[in-house]
This record gives sequence, structure tokens and C-alpha cells, in this order.
Amino acid sequence: MPPYDRKKPKGGGNPFMVDAFDKPNHGNVSEVRVATDLGAKLVAGSGAIDGFKGDSYLSTVQTERPTIDWMIESKATIHKSMSIKKSWLDKVRTEAAGHAKTPALSISFVDDNGSNRDFNSDWVAIPATVFKELIGGSDG
Repeated sequence: MPPYDRKKPKGGGNPFMVDAFDKPNHGNVSEVRVATDLGAKLVAGSGAIDGFKGDSYLSTVQTERPTIDWMIESKATIHKSMSIKKSWLDKVRTEAAGHAKTPALSISFVDDNGSNRDFNSDWVAIPATVFKELIGGSDG
């Protein structure tokens, strides 16, 4: 007999895949939580469907500046650190430009359940040119 003793799930299937479906993915849970906290609308299929890119969309209306339409890509980790890949930034920038939106990358440090670890666990990265515009600085 093999060294493992797992019961076969009801309806057959792979007994080693049961745990993967027992609890929600921390990234998906965090994505929903962050979008809700920001007041953003989630994208169906989390950007996997043609024509619907990014993880969420948000429009911000400002009194003295034009409305900004954001495309937000969300990343989460259960670890104490996360490397930000340039490919993530390039992807959201390219996809946002294709939809006339401003790119943003949300970064969350979460527990196994997708809840933020503490008050300062959610961050949003935006291009420096956009940040300068928001604070009233110049491009040059």
C-alpha cells in the first residue's frame, strides 16, 4: 500500500486535488477585497476575456481636474516581501493604453485567507508621470 492514505473524494477525481478547492485562493479573495475597498468594479474573468483586460476599473471624479479612468492590475502575496516585475507594469500600462485608461498596480500583503495583514498592507503603484500630474507638478 502507498505511504499516503487519502480518501477518494465523492464523485471520483484526484484525491490530491481536494485541498486546492477547499478554500479560496488568497489572490482572488484579495482582488475582490481591494476592488471593493477602492470602489472599483471587478472585471469578469479577471482580465482573461478578450476585450476585458485588467482586474478592476475605477473612475475618479475630481473637482479641479478631469476624471481619471483607472485600469487596476492586482497582485497579492502571503509572504513578507514581493518582487515587482517590470512585466506586470508593462502589461497593465499597455492594456490600459489600449482602453484609454490610466494604469495602476495594487499590491497586497495578505494572510492565507486573502485578508490584509494589517492597516498598511495594501498599496497602489502608479506611473511617476501620473503622480506628478496628481500633485500638480510638471512633466519637465
